[in-house]
Formats: sequence, structure tokens, C-alpha cells
Amino acid sequence: MGDGLTVAQDISRRIKSELGLTVSIGVSYNKIFANGWDDSPVKREHTHA
Repeated sequence: MGDGLTVAQDISRRIKSELGLTVSIGVSYNKIFANGWDDSPVKREHTHA
């Protein structure tokens, strides 16, 4: 499958092409870091699985 970054990019591309949605996927060794470092000025609604 590849490393975490590659898998996240593939998932993001598939969601965009199949559903037309833009997603943010955090990849880290720690859930807190993967979740909390979105520096985008746009507020987004986050759903965690």
C-alpha cells in the first residue's frame, strides 16, 4: 500500500474524484499531532472515525 503519506494522498484523491469532496487527512505517529495541525484559514467541520 505504501507509506502513510502516500496512502492518505491516494484516499484524498479518490474521495475528490468519486464524491467531489475535499478532505483533510492527518498522518502522524500520534493522533493528537495528526489531528491538530491544520493551519488553513478556512474553518472546517471535522469528523473522526
